[in-house]
Parts: sequence; C-alpha cells; structure tokens
Amino acid sequence: MNQNYSHEIEQLQKQTRRLGNWVLILAVLCMVSITSPLWRPAPVQAANDQVLRVRELIVVDANGTERVRIAAPLPESLVLGKRIVRGSAISGILMFDAEGNERSGYGTDDNTGNMLFTLDSPGAQHVLFSASRQGVPILRMWGHNSKQDFLRLGVSSEDGPQIQLIHGGKTIFEQPPAENVQPTPGAPKGK
Repeated sequence: MNQNYSHEIEQLQKQTRRLGNWVLILAVLCMVSITSPLWRPAPVQAANDQVLRVRELIVVDANGTERVRIAAPLPESLVLGKRIVRGSAISGILMFDAEGNERSGYGTDDNTGNMLFTLDSPGAQHVLFSASRQGVPILRMWGHNSKQDFLRLGVSSEDGPQIQLIHGGKTIFEQPPAENVQPTPGAPKGK
C-alpha cells in the first residue's frame, strides 16, 4: 500500500510542477500584455485634442456631490440647499463642500467687470476680495453676524487707502473719517 501512495505522490508532484509552469507562463504573459505598448489600445482622441470648449464643467466626488463648477455664467448661489439670487451674472469657478454648499468662488461680474474672490461658511459669505474694472481693490470680511461685525480695506486713486472697522453695529475705527470719503456702493453703513 505504501508503494501505491508513493506512486500517487510522485504523480501529484509532477502535475503540480506542470501546473506551476503553466501559472508561471500565464503570469509572464499577463505582465508582458500589461507593460507592452503593443498590447495597449490607442487612446481615443477628439478631432481637435488641443482645445476643449464648453460652457460649463462640473466635477463631482465619489458620492455624486457637486464639488467644483466652472461656467459662463454660473448658476445662482447655493446656500444650505437654497438658491440665492446674486443680483448680477457671474462667470468663473465655484467650489462646494461635501454637503454641496457653496464655499468659495472666483469669477468676473458680467455687468460691472469686477473680479471677485470669496470665502464662505456653509450659510454665509465671510470674505470678499474684489478688483474693479477701474483698478480699485477692496477686501471685505464679515464675522458670524455680518451686519454687526465687519472689516473693509480699500485703496482708491482719489482717496488713497481706506480702513473701516465695525463691531456690534458701530464704527470703532475709520481712516480716513467717513465725511472725507465717498461711500463705496454695497458697503454697510457703520453709523
């Protein structure tokens, strides 16, 4: 009986070696097919692969949530799931958080020509940096309660640098004083 087992063991060893050789051959063929450019299909190219012309491009995450939108024009603001009217058409880039709330934007106001960059919390805008078509840069920052806490920095060719700080709805610092400066459209009133 032991001889039968030894003969069967020899047969199994031979079959195992043959199977191992076949596995090795298949592994080599797989590696060659993966690494050889001759085996790869040619990439599909558009008729004009130099330019991609679109009016809108949307990037979504693994969950299908919109995270980046590039468009001309962009849609109205999305704040906590609700569309909020901007008041003017904007073309550029919007970025969204994992819940789909607009958190930042970079674009051009189609009516005024102002360049805009914003940083937002899920429910409100907190930083607005703009540069007008005439070359007047303005930085505005709002706290949690945007009507009560506000910072405005600007530079104009007529009035030079301007700083306005509002806390609790009252102007706590302003240079130059408001009576010497023309009000900036859209800036909150401190007094």
